Amino acid sequence: MKKTARRSRNRGTPKAQNLAAIKGIASDITRRKSAEEELRKTEEEYQLVLRTIREILYIVDGNPMQGTVRMVSDSVRNLLGCEPNDFQKDPALWFSLLHPDDVPEVMQVTQDAITRRTPGVRTYRLRNKQSGEYRWLEDCFTPVFDNSGQILGIYGVARDITDRKQMETQLQESEERYHTLFEQSRDAIVITAPNGLVVDANRSALDLFGVGKERLGKLLRDVFQQPFFDERNLSQVLEKEGFFKDHEVKLGKQDGTPIDCLISSAVRRGGDGRILEFHTTIYDITKQKRAAQGLRKLSGRLLRVRDEEQRRVAQELHEGAGQTLTALVMNLVLARKSAERSNRRVRDLLTTTLELAEQSLREIRTVSYLLHPPLLDEGGLQTALQWLADGFAKRSGIRVDLDLAPTVDRLPREWEIGLFRVVQECLANIHRHSGSSTAKIRLAQQGQQILLEVSDQGRGIVPGAGKETGSVAPPGVGIAAMRERMVHLGGDLQIKSSSKGTTIRAVLALQASTAAASPRR
Repeated sequence: MKKTARRSRNRGTPKAQNLAAIKGIASDITRRKSAEEELRKTEEEYQLVLRTIREILYIVDGNPMQGTVRMVSDSVRNLLGCEPNDFQKDPALWFSLLHPDDVPEVMQVTQDAITRRTPGVRTYRLRNKQSGEYRWLEDCFTPVFDNSGQILGIYGVARDITDRKQMETQLQESEERYHTLFEQSRDAIVITAPNGLVVDANRSALDLFGVGKERLGKLLRDVFQQPFFDERNLSQVLEKEGFFKDHEVKLGKQDGTPIDCLISSAVRRGGDGRILEFHTTIYDITKQKRAAQGLRKLSGRLLRVRDEEQRRVAQELHEGAGQTLTALVMNLVLARKSAERSNRRVRDLLTTTLELAEQSLREIRTVSYLLHPPLLDEGGLQTALQWLADGFAKRSGIRVDLDLAPTVDRLPREWEIGLFRVVQECLANIHRHSGSSTAKIRLAQQGQQILLEVSDQGRGIVPGAGKETGSVAPPGVGIAAMRERMVHLGGDLQIKSSSKGTTIRAVLALQASTAAASPRR
């Protein structure tokens, strides 16, 4: 049997009739093969993660600071300019790349985590081996211990937070600059919550009002309820438009001293649009207001002095030079009559001299009347405007239409002088600049206001010469002088101009103007 079997093996194909039996054991290894395949796939996925992840994954055996690096992901190549196996070759490489200023804190955080046997977070800078640039890393690590409590190593994940650190630094610098400006500002700055409580206030705000934050919050709440230029209050303007600027209010200090203020406020909203805070700036303009009032009083006195001087000069021209010229004309008339029998040359010379004297007399009277028309004192503003319009039309050739309401009665003397001067300046500007062939003067009373309008149909006011309300002001002092007169009388000067003409409106409130103007004398 043995011989037959050996011979069969030598032949390679034993005959079935000679095979006695085959013994064997078959085991099911499907699960093992499946597990090996899963392990292989897991290993491939693990390696893929190590090659593509942006964070640095690492495992260190032994000393957490300078132990053997068992594994480090490929991301160190881009971040630190090193190959992963460089750390395996040189365990001290990581420590050598660590910024010297960060070493003490890193060692302390690492030791604390080992002592407490808890995960830790280290923040430090590592130097790129190629460029020398330091990058900030946030390193989340977990220490590993054996059964006896001895440290075996650590494993962790470190990610680049350089951009975040730079933003944090910029934000901190910005906050420091804002805080410096906030505290050093000479203007009062107050930050309040929607409920009116003061979140913060600088020293200037506390010193300006002499109150604490709680009282300051109540003061601003009251201010925000004040009416704006329309029917809304300031709080409603803030909620809808997000800000208001340079709103003038009168406030009071703790001791009762009144102060004039300009208030500007803006809303800070959250990402969902909710109002988080109101940032309010308060500028004390009390000194400026007093200076402006003093200047206005001085300007008013100067205007009165000038008007009185013009009145005096007009009177002197009328009573002095005017009377002298009148006498000269009368004598020349007599001389011409006496020289009727003289030669022609003498008569012509006397006739020419008489004409020159009469012309000089007319010019003296015109200048005298323009300096201060006696009709203004005798007949009032309407009579003086009629005389002014007639004389202007004759001298300039410009037709002047008058619309003088009969309901407008005599006005205070300063009123009539001021309005007359406005019309004088407007007509002069129309003649010099507008190119219009017509002008219109309108005087009316609307409620408690006196309105004076002078309009033309000319080329309009030259653009770029200086901004005015609703228009552009021409060069020179005419507009400024007219406006100063109206402000002194408690009124306003409004200008509208286009290529189709210009309208200048003087508005005086009866109560304010009556208080500002002196009575007729």
